[in-house]
Amino acid sequence: MSILKHSQAAGGVFCIGLGLLFVSGYWFPGIFFVIAASKLAGAFAKGERWQAQGSAFCMIAIGLAFALPPVISSLIGIKVSFVALLFIGLGLLMLFSKDCRPQMPHKRKNEDEIIEV
Repeated sequence: MSILKHSQAAGGVFCIGLGLLFVSGYWFPGIFFVIAASKLAGAFAKGERWQAQGSAFCMIAIGLAFALPPVISSLIGIKVSFVALLFIGLGLLMLFSKDCRPQMPHKRKNEDEIIEV
């Protein structure tokens, strides 16, 4: 049995997602969800942690920001804008995601290397 490469997994999920978009006609914002799913599938096949895929979660957030307002507006009856929440959420994700945090220097184990004058 051959090992599935991460690019094969990502490409396969992307092609399936495109096929579903052709059938459903839900291109926007559906393409954001397809891109996010393919990035998560590639990360899973590579053995990476899914929490490290900040760009996939950005795609999901953008897709939800465009998909949810019509649904909420029809349920509640008031116009809802998620643009501000989208930018706040993306900013927080950029600040607190694993890849964007600065690396802290490692603390020395032995303090005797410091010479005081």
